[in-house]
Amino acid sequence: YIAEATIGGELHERSGTLCKFTEFQQALHDALAGWQNRHLDLETEEFRRLPSTGENIVQILWEKLDPLLWNRLERLRLWETTNNRFTLRRAAAG
Repeated sequence: YIAEATIGGELHERSGTLCKFTEFQQALHDALAGWQNRHLDLETEEFRRLPSTGENIVQILWEKLDPLLWNRLERLRLWETTNNRFTLRRAAAG
């Protein structure tokens, strides 16, 4: 899987960026940390009660990641293959 996250918001007046890239990277790392090198259905709490389909993974990842990104997540895309992806947007997530 490849996760692609897009945030929105106001640009910082001085730097012209939305956030510090290291903070963005850390949020992604923290949201995914419990899933690294794990069989999602057997070894994670989130997927013991529902299957780890792409649709479920992207929904749960949104719930974990959005608060870490100051509730500024606008789009989350999960690539399963080069031809298969799952996209969630803020309007559809809330």
